[in-house]
Amino acid sequence: MRSTLFGGIAATVLAGVLVYAQYHPSDSVAVERGDALWFCVFCLLVLIVTAFAERLGARDPKQNASSSRLSLVLDLVPWLLGGWIMIAAFGRSNIGNLRLGTNEAWVWISAAAIFYAARRLFAHSMWVRASVTLLLGCAIAQGVHGLHQYFISLPQMRIAYQVNPEQMLQLAGIDAPPGSSERMVFENRLRDGGPTGTFALANSLAGVLVMGGMIALAGLWFRWSSMSVAQRVGWIGLTATLLASLIATGSRSAIVAGFLGAAFLLLSSVDLGRHRRTVIGALMAIGLLGGGVLGGVLTWGNREWFEQAPASLAFRLQYWRSTIAMVKEMPLFGAGPGNYQMIYEQFREPSANEQIAEPHNFFFETLASGGWIAAALLVVLSGAVGVCWVRQRRLLAENEPSENLQAPEINDGVHATDGSPRERGGNAGWFVWFGAGLSFLLVWAIGFLSWSIPDLEANLFSIPLSVAAMVLAWSSLSGMNDRELHWLGAAALVAMMIHLTIAGGWTVPGVAIGVWLISAVICRKVAVRERETLKPGFETRVQGDLDREPSSAGQISGNENRSGDENRSTKWNAVMPVLAVVLLGGIVLVSILPVSRQQGLLSAIGNTRGRADFASLDRLLGQAMAADPWSTEAARWRTDVYRWQIVRAAEDNANPENAALRETWHALVEQTKRRGGEDPSLYRELGTGQLHVYQRFGQPNDLQDALQTFTEAARWSPSNQWMAAQLAEVAKAAGDAELATTMAKRAEWLAGLGFNMGRMLDNQMILEARPLGIRVATEPQRRPASELLMNQSPLTDVP
Repeated sequence: MRSTLFGGIAATVLAGVLVYAQYHPSDSVAVERGDALWFCVFCLLVLIVTAFAERLGARDPKQNASSSRLSLVLDLVPWLLGGWIMIAAFGRSNIGNLRLGTNEAWVWISAAAIFYAARRLFAHSMWVRASVTLLLGCAIAQGVHGLHQYFISLPQMRIAYQVNPEQMLQLAGIDAPPGSSERMVFENRLRDGGPTGTFALANSLAGVLVMGGMIALAGLWFRWSSMSVAQRVGWIGLTATLLASLIATGSRSAIVAGFLGAAFLLLSSVDLGRHRRTVIGALMAIGLLGGGVLGGVLTWGNREWFEQAPASLAFRLQYWRSTIAMVKEMPLFGAGPGNYQMIYEQFREPSANEQIAEPHNFFFETLASGGWIAAALLVVLSGAVGVCWVRQRRLLAENEPSENLQAPEINDGVHATDGSPRERGGNAGWFVWFGAGLSFLLVWAIGFLSWSIPDLEANLFSIPLSVAAMVLAWSSLSGMNDRELHWLGAAALVAMMIHLTIAGGWTVPGVAIGVWLISAVICRKVAVRERETLKPGFETRVQGDLDREPSSAGQISGNENRSGDENRSTKWNAVMPVLAVVLLGGIVLVSILPVSRQQGLLSAIGNTRGRADFASLDRLLGQAMAADPWSTEAARWRTDVYRWQIVRAAEDNANPENAALRETWHALVEQTKRRGGEDPSLYRELGTGQLHVYQRFGQPNDLQDALQTFTEAARWSPSNQWMAAQLAEVAKAAGDAELATTMAKRAEWLAGLGFNMGRMLDNQMILEARPLGIRVATEPQRRPASELLMNQSPLTDVP
């Protein structure tokens, strides 16, 4: 009884994590900054409850779900991959940032935790049906939110930017002076960007919509004959909503993935010999729908959506070639987790325009995060999932298609106790609905308390429609048998992985949790009933995993193999609760406490920065630096505060107090550099501050410091035209004519590559390297690089 309760609690927590991830998806670089740490804590809580449930139900080893070799691989390899990524975070701390690395590494650990727990929770189909329904509800909520943005929010934002661009840039935290390439990029994304839902990027939203679309299509495909007319209309409406939102995102990879996933579902889930006409008709319908979508976009949409497709793919090839070059030099750990954005700059091709945070491909992101060992583990895991899918397909085909396969009685805490309709639906639904509802209420309650509520207007539409969608879907999905659930999972996983082959989202929790759960649906520990008659080559299976390799000799496994499987299962049951608790303690001590303490101090400073005096700011920022010795955030802020205190002073070294400020400032710059690793954007920020101080007072030491900092920044970002132009300006002022000429030529050469207006020297706003006095006390003096480098040597070929 206690173990069964633990299983229900685990399902409740898992549902809560899924809802939380949709409100806090930690997109783009938010994972590296620590935004996903609480998500990781909740994932480990799911693991802890599941592990204890399995442990409580393991009094008789014969009652455990068996542990075949394939099942052992599926259990072990994700932990090896997550563990190796964590090792890589520490292994690359010499060139990267340890806080960024560990923050992302915990997401990999969470993937192993959720996959391990979900395989056991999904042992009985009732948990799968409820979880899949919740996944569809989340996708509908995101889709409606995206449509609200497309038709209402984004047009309002564009109007607000036209009225007051500086205010919007300030709210976004972007330093983009008029005429700069940074402002041009922001304006292009605001004008052409699609809806993002609660995510930061449209491609991430598209990943969730693809998953929801496959669930909706599978519901229509498998349950059409049992639906009423009203249900059919409702399901078609769900599918149309997801498709419309998907088209609005403008994600080419997601739309292609959706149609390919639909074709896979239709072709692989039926006997083509018996249902040839049905399949051909369905494929023709998908083809006509695809043609209609493409024709509509060509006629009424943005033609650049098609015209830019080859260029978009070419960009991906640039990212992947650079990633390969990176790992050739760093084969063991790659760049390490969290460090890709900074290390990528060293290997970015000169013609590449974008500075990216990840390589837009799940394999290359794994390769960059953990080197060849991580990539090999991913290949092994992918192969294991594929083999599991084939075996389960074969074994499910041995059962009558109409039979709702259920697990026999297994008292392990996560399986159901019988196969009755009551167990098959209602009870599981209540656990999942309670967890989802509780998480929803907590998200909003915390939002109100912290003055950071989600988009209220969009949620007024998305939440009611999401709930209605789940009520509608539950009436059909709760009747799906194991065979149908297996094909649903396979189609959703195929579509999502096609999308993630050319788009980001592999380590974005709001997207990735769908991949983890759908993979667990395919690889779940499902037991089949004992059957008296099977086709040749298969014998009686009693409480055997569908991922067990069949034996043509008579039984699935002999007594010796069964004994070994039971021993392995018993060891897992004993080890996993301990490992789960250790991991939870580790993330709290290593990440949650230092990050939370620093963020709390920085938030307090942010609320009083306009009123606080320099001494108070310095004291609080010093405490924030001490709270998290791995982070650069407080160190950068404190360094910048000192810089402004210095440039606003009436005198410089003539005052002993100002001399002390300078000494502390120099120490902070060096400490920030040590924490940050080989980060060219960090060095650009610090060099800008040093050059600003030189503009104010004209001391040669400040110019030399700026020269050294920008030299390192340009070495770590050799394809950045701004870096080259700024270094040329500083080198000219420092008297290094050879370096100034070389970098001026390189800046001009880089500006002409890629046919991008944002790269032109007219749009590179660099700091003048000359003393300007009191007039720069409020803002550094910037001018276009084309003006400052006008008298440099004429352009020649640059290697």
